[in-house]
Amino acid sequence: MSADTIYLNQISLSYFVNKGIDDGLIPTRKQSKEKIGKLNPNQFHKDHFYYISDLDLFMCPSGQPMYFYKEYTQPNEEPDKPDKIKRLYNNYTACKYCIHRKSCLTDKQTHKTITENGGRLERAMFFKMEKEEYKEEFKKKPSVEGPFGIFKEQYHVEQEIVIGMVKTGERLNLDALAYNIKRLYNLIQGRTK
Repeated sequence: MSADTIYLNQISLSYFVNKGIDDGLIPTRKQSKEKIGKLNPNQFHKDHFYYISDLDLFMCPSGQPMYFYKEYTQPNEEPDKPDKIKRLYNNYTACKYCIHRKSCLTDKQTHKTITENGGRLERAMFFKMEKEEYKEEFKKKPSVEGPFGIFKEQYHVEQEIVIGMVKTGERLNLDALAYNIKRLYNLIQGRTK
């Protein structure tokens, strides 16, 4: 099972654990940007720091380690959602003597700090998705974005007024049926959409 980056959170990952889903794959923000070729062009941006899970540190583009030094919890603004866990990494001494200091830091910064969001489950998914075997597996997973985009654009599912889970499910099933009938017709006619 694969999902978009937006689902890389405590609630979704807890669902995987509670349902015993071991093959769940959710890429990080960096991996999603990498896939579409939109990494930040600044070589000293967080996108270009490499995480080493065995040592729990980031390696900066200059080859210096950024060590874990603090974890804190930020209360979520939405009371029904879990608090946000933030983990900080830096290396004050390496930054102080780095030859790339002017390119990497602003005038007011004394050192670079990498902030990673997420607790134990998010880190576990991050480590998993850093492995080549899972990156390849994620590429194989079929995308459901196409049909959902069509549902939103052509069937206006976001504008439908139905009340309750049962009626919403029935309406989505009808939309899916209509989509599949049109798609089958077009395939038979030799026109794929």
